[in-house]
Amino acid sequence: TRRRVDRDELTLADAADTATLAEVAQRFTDARLLVSDADTLEVAHEALIREWERLGLWMRDAREDLRTQKAVNADTADWVRAGKPTDYGGYYTGTLLADAQRWQQDNDASADEADFVAASLAADKIRREKEAATARRVRNFRRASVVLGVMVTLAIGATILAGLTAVTARDESN
Repeated sequence: TRRRVDRDELTLADAADTATLAEVAQRFTDARLLVSDADTLEVAHEALIREWERLGLWMRDAREDLRTQKAVNADTADWVRAGKPTDYGGYYTGTLLADAQRWQQDNDASADEADFVAASLAADKIRREKEAATARRVRNFRRASVVLGVMVTLAIGATILAGLTAVTARDESN
């Protein structure tokens, strides 16, 4: 419900959307619905959330999006604090990545959140490519092992056959 929002979270990937969001935030601040300082915004009072029925409905409808946004925001902040490394171990994969992508399609991610999701996608693609390459190497090794096994079996069979032919030829000459 009530939490401070860093103004950095209000910097969206699209500059026009960022300007619109800043204008809306300013109007809500002027109407004393939000409290603002240089770095953060927050709801002026919990009663606003409790008593404004339409806001409550919007929040209930957006509950899952809010949970996902909170997680993406926290993980993005960790990534930013780490210096946005390309070898970051906290990138999203699997279900987390799919959830973040769905959330980002339906919502306005901050610039850093959009960068984090994009970096997660890139890291996931690299991981999948490495897994596919490893799987190919394993398949190729297995194929080579089977071919080698067949060749060894044929060589042993040929050696036995040559030996039997030599013994038979020796026996017939005696």
